[in-house]
Amino acid sequence: MRSHHNAKIGTLLRMARVKAFNPELRRRALREYMAAHDLTVNGWTTLAGLRESTLRNFLNGDSQSLSDRSYELLASVRGDPVSLLRGEKPERLAHVEIPVRSYVGAGDEVVSLTDDEEPIDWTAAMPGLEDAEATQVRGLSMMPLYRDGDLLFHKRMNIDPMLLRDEVCVMQTKGRKRYVKMIQPGTKRGTFRLVSFNPLFPPIEDQVLSWISPILAMRRARWIPRRH
Repeated sequence: MRSHHNAKIGTLLRMARVKAFNPELRRRALREYMAAHDLTVNGWTTLAGLRESTLRNFLNGDSQSLSDRSYELLASVRGDPVSLLRGEKPERLAHVEIPVRSYVGAGDEVVSLTDDEEPIDWTAAMPGLEDAEATQVRGLSMMPLYRDGDLLFHKRMNIDPMLLRDEVCVMQTKGRKRYVKMIQPGTKRGTFRLVSFNPLFPPIEDQVLSWISPILAMRRARWIPRRH
């Protein structure tokens, strides 16, 4: 028969194995993350589909924890791992490569390959973006923001495009054309104005979108000196 003393020791040992967290450190990590990505409580929670009070109460110290689900929703906005929001060191992941299946063509239109076509290339996934899509920039139509050969990482999101107003996004129209442009309201309800970076390409007016995604990460192309 186990003694009360031994049972108490067992309970203490089990408690010692539980990884405790410091709410103040997590609040600080969230504030630093918000500052680094220019996020506001209202804007971030709206994009995440989370109640504003849930995040605000935690940051203000009115609640002592934030649920795993809340962290997952907040992290999904930028495609980052939850550990980054918590200020934890991310777990080391196995090397993952994802296919490059589209490229930005003339006028910023994105040319997408079909499933039966070979990928343009394969590239190492950015941390936390192992399920993202990669689009390659070709030509000079996106200068000076993006250069020839740069890779853009993005995920499809079913959110109100106006939440991404004036942001650089990958988007697909109802006509199944993809673009990398800045988004602004159109002249008709439910439509959007797609603005190019290069002034040589005029805006595309009054487009209806099927999906949109902000650029979550970018990998610069390796610079190769020109031969004279």
